[in-house]
Amino acid sequence: VEHVLTNSTITNPDNGAIGEAYIGGVVGYGNGLINKVANLGNINLGSNLSFAGLTVNAQYQIGGILGGSSESGLTLKDAINEGNITGLGTTAAFTSNLGNIEVAIGGIIGQLNNSTSTNNSVYLVTNDGTISSNRFDGAASQLCSVYVSGIIGNVIGKSGELGSGSQVLNGQYENNGLIKYDGEIIDDDKIFYER
Repeated sequence: VEHVLTNSTITNPDNGAIGEAYIGGVVGYGNGLINKVANLGNINLGSNLSFAGLTVNAQYQIGGILGGSSESGLTLKDAINEGNITGLGTTAAFTSNLGNIEVAIGGIIGQLNNSTSTNNSVYLVTNDGTISSNRFDGAASQLCSVYVSGIIGNVIGKSGELGSGSQVLNGQYENNGLIKYDGEIIDDDKIFYER
């Protein structure tokens, strides 16, 4: 995917329950080359979703450019997100088919999967949008993890190699957007832990 500009709004108009989802301003899930792309559109998945009485696969990866990556083969470079991203939230606790509940929201990538020996590559990326996560509750017996970041919401596996010789593989990230959880701005003085 190269030389793409998107300016579409992605919403959940009925505030309906959503199962496992990969949502991105440009690409939902993938690998390969993503180069010289921009997203101007907003993503808002709703704050009052009712999962009461439902059992769903509660794994959500939401990003301004890419929702989630496969284990290897991704090169994402020269990308900017200017859209605001608001992740989903719940009105009541529910049970997940997959055990723990996980929400990963990033201004560029929701979740980067580096679980194999071949790391993905992400560089020259900028986020200018506000990145927000609403409150998300699981059942008392399940861990509910919410990751929110201006660049990459969550990384699975190994950290990326910065470079090889003169070639940049990972780095040159810039976040200019606000980061919010449950309506509060997160800064150096605030760290949230949810269970």
